[in-house]
Amino acid sequence: MENIVFISGLSGTGKSTLKNYFDENPIDGFLVYDFDKGKEKCPKDENKHYEWRTKQTDYWLQVADENLKNSLGTVIFGLCREPGYIIQSAINNSLDVSKLKFAYLITESDERKKRLFDRGTPHHWQGEKAWYKEFYQQLEDAGAKEFDSSNKKIDYLAEEIIKWLIK
Repeated sequence: MENIVFISGLSGTGKSTLKNYFDENPIDGFLVYDFDKGKEKCPKDENKHYEWRTKQTDYWLQVADENLKNSLGTVIFGLCREPGYIIQSAINNSLDVSKLKFAYLITESDERKKRLFDRGTPHHWQGEKAWYKEFYQQLEDAGAKEFDSSNKKIDYLAEEIIKWLIK
């Protein structure tokens, strides 16, 4: 099934781990990407992140459109723009919005903190920010599927995602 799938989540929820898993265990009919490794380089200045996420999201929609023309689905792991923006950008670029799917990863707060510290990125731990709830609500409003990565082995979580992708 050729879809454009954005799988989002906060740092430490398992996005990169899943992306790497799918690099080694490809999903038939899908190409998998890391949102951060697109056309635009991630700025060091946090005040420029929103603009960067906008440009990066538009770039990935172009890549996904090319993949669709080759009968391939696209899965993008990363903290992208909100679904409303993605849907509007797809419409503006004459993409079939029925091909868009959204999901997000969550992890228990203590486990997410431990993951971030264990991997050497404690600066990514900033507790729970006010915008998280709004972002998750926008994902839910767009029909996004929630995947809880708390205390799950990567192959089990990957299988849950594959089942969702191909249904």
